[in-house]
Amino acid sequence: MRHPRFLCFYVLAFFVTFSALAQQSNYPVVQENGQQYYLYTVEPKEGLYAVSHKFNVTQADILSCNPSIADGLKTGQQIKIPITVASSTKVSTGLRQHTVVKKQTLYSIAYLYGVTVESIVAINPNAVNGINDGDVLQIPAASKKEITETKVQSEPLPVVKPVVVPKKVADNKAVIHHEVVAGETFYSLSRKYNVKVADIKNANPTVEVLKVGATVTIPADSTKVTAKVTAQAKPTEIVPVSTKSDSNKKVIKVAMLLPFSLDGVKKDPTIDKFVDFYRGALVALAKLKDEGISVDVHTYDVAKTAAAVNKILETETSLANVDLIIGPAYSGQIKPVADFAKAHKIYVVIPFTQKVEGIETNPYLFQFNPALRTQFSQASALFSKQFKNNTIIIAQLAESSPSDEGVLFAEALTAKLKQQKIQYQTTTLQGGNLHAIKPWLNENKPAVVVLANANGEKVAPYLSAFAGLNTESKHMALYGFTGWEPESNVYPNLYFSSLFYTRNGDNLSDFDSQYIKWFHIAPNTGDAIRFDLLGFDLTLYFISVINQYGIPGFTQHLSAKLPDNIQSRFLFKRANGLGGYQNHELHLLNFRSGKGISSVSEW
Repeated sequence: MRHPRFLCFYVLAFFVTFSALAQQSNYPVVQENGQQYYLYTVEPKEGLYAVSHKFNVTQADILSCNPSIADGLKTGQQIKIPITVASSTKVSTGLRQHTVVKKQTLYSIAYLYGVTVESIVAINPNAVNGINDGDVLQIPAASKKEITETKVQSEPLPVVKPVVVPKKVADNKAVIHHEVVAGETFYSLSRKYNVKVADIKNANPTVEVLKVGATVTIPADSTKVTAKVTAQAKPTEIVPVSTKSDSNKKVIKVAMLLPFSLDGVKKDPTIDKFVDFYRGALVALAKLKDEGISVDVHTYDVAKTAAAVNKILETETSLANVDLIIGPAYSGQIKPVADFAKAHKIYVVIPFTQKVEGIETNPYLFQFNPALRTQFSQASALFSKQFKNNTIIIAQLAESSPSDEGVLFAEALTAKLKQQKIQYQTTTLQGGNLHAIKPWLNENKPAVVVLANANGEKVAPYLSAFAGLNTESKHMALYGFTGWEPESNVYPNLYFSSLFYTRNGDNLSDFDSQYIKWFHIAPNTGDAIRFDLLGFDLTLYFISVINQYGIPGFTQHLSAKLPDNIQSRFLFKRANGLGGYQNHELHLLNFRSGKGISSVSEW
């Protein structure tokens, strides 16, 4: 039987002392407008963080004089590196200008310059309302305290690379030939392989600076190394993670079944969200470790097919001993995992799909993204509570399909309103014309119009008309759907329900800072749904509650106070008396033009 290859990855934060500028004399120097620059050619697999670390400058300093690299570095590309007399531990005395590039946030910019978000907002007050691509910000000098804090770095996302099994040498000691990846240092390698920095340097006397792609020798005792690296494994099988903090404490064993397509055979852009999810989970694991919770996580690349997940379930015997499974992603893979979990009494968290076969009869399943009927039931309850004293108008579109989510929601809403004996009006609209609803508008009573179609393209003509109609009735609100992309359009007063809402700005700031430190890139903040936050929230919640109440005791405490979740909150209820659990928690959100999105439902 083949065993999976283990690439041990310790979820720790560690301190790095910056070295002097790398090989300064080896690079040509140019001068522009009184500023000197090194001309540097980007090496294979080298990222912005690695270059900034090599030259002891900030990533922002490099971006500011090379705006064309905002989307990433390319091998062989020549860039300018500013030459500065100040070291990374000296305090700059003047303001700097920063031009915002795509996907940057205040948190990522603050990290790049080693300052706080508050200090940037203090001299850029308009930034409190958000920043956009092309905005120019004044960046203050970093305080000594801030500079000290920016020295904290962490390991990047584990990269699955070929590992050479230790071989015996003349002195009966084992060695590993390790290929350097971006962001690695002598210190991180010493932690990874449990050897001293001095021993690594002694084994590589000609290596002064680690370069991406270079191979270095790692000395180690063979009995220790073979516990971490096993031969004959495919890089697509497993990426284990360990956050063991105390050998005397119970270790919670977790398996993640996610599609990463690590074989690289076919580029699939949908995989990016699963990578984001996994990165968020790693940030949660780091937080859990800081809290003294021990977790042993094995992550499997299960591709997209039921055959792929079946193969892992059949061959990886250790899976039968885990406490929790997170995944899989696709509905077609759920049945084999659900059957496996039920047979071995393992709880499974299904993060993405709404179609979970067997949820009514399998008590070991947790479904985060509930079926539409469950979402519509909860959304109708939130709507009724919020608008019971309003004039309620449910407007169907003549061109709507009976299967449209907006139509299905309207059916659930009318049933709820009838049950609670709340009055409402119904009408049908066509041709982008809103005349049919005007008779019910009254300046003395606020009105809410449910435009019962979730298709953004079909409702576009009506939304334009609503913008003008709102000026006639200042007390009118519109209820819609996330498919309309409310955050990117102008609606005077729009309500909608969503599983996702980021309420705690402090928690988000901390998360973004940790994300940047771990992965050396800014998180993807351009989408309404951030899958990195979903990975963080689910991992943090389930491991925290299992750690506190044990297995299966945690199922009796699902309403316990949540940990520091950021984007999602959970209210798990049984699908029926003997079945699994579905999340019934939604946010009722309000979007106002110029004011952004806020929650009007209770936390």
